[in-house]
Amino acid sequence: MPRKLLLRPPSAATADVIRVQIGYSGGLCGGALAYCSQLTTVEPSSILSEFSNSTNTKRLPNRKVKRAIAKREWDGLVRAIDTKSLMSLTQARCHGEIDLPCSWVEVLLSDKIKIRVVYDNGKPPAPVEALLRGVPSNPVYFQGQP
Repeated sequence: MPRKLLLRPPSAATADVIRVQIGYSGGLCGGALAYCSQLTTVEPSSILSEFSNSTNTKRLPNRKVKRAIAKREWDGLVRAIDTKSLMSLTQARCHGEIDLPCSWVEVLLSDKIKIRVVYDNGKPPAPVEALLRGVPSNPVYFQGQP
């Protein structure tokens, strides 16, 4: 069951979202041609996706993909975030040391409060799932794609 991690006590509900990060780690990761870690950072004017720790760094080197986002995309993401529900979640433990994948989201508010939720990969709690649906797309093209 997911657990919350508040780096400071909750503030008034008037704080604005200033950054959202979504992360994934594949544990010890190996076998298939894939990136073992991914971090996506969304801010009011851009989205940055970072892919790292590939199983084959020659074929899949670390890479970053950034693009500007429209105000409506940022506003859509902010509307999808329910800070009270995120704060009420319990947090799962990452088990990277035994080769299990782990995912997390972190919302930074204007009053410097960070709400971080760690959850089992592929099983986001409902408030996290809603947040993820609001994240703007950031198409990534690999070698051989247009």
